[in-house]
Amino acid sequence: MEISAPARMRSLPSFGSKPSVTLIDEGFVQERAAALGLVEPRSIERLTEHDLHDHARNAVRPLPVWRVRFADAQQTWVHIDGQTG
Repeated sequence: MEISAPARMRSLPSFGSKPSVTLIDEGFVQERAAALGLVEPRSIERLTEHDLHDHARNAVRPLPVWRVRFADAQQTWVHIDGQTG
């Protein structure tokens, strides 16, 4: 199944030397999570701050990030970049 990314993404204009930013909405995240072929997501969170589970908390990583937790026996979860998907 192919998912059309542009339908769920919007670009913000660039100002000065900063490049334009693409923001991902929850609908896009749900589509990407479904494309992984795992069970239904148990929860989808939009994180705007680094937390203890973020291994890059000492590095510069773009926020927001979406955390998707699945309702499987292994309690699988993934992070999806909030700018690029």
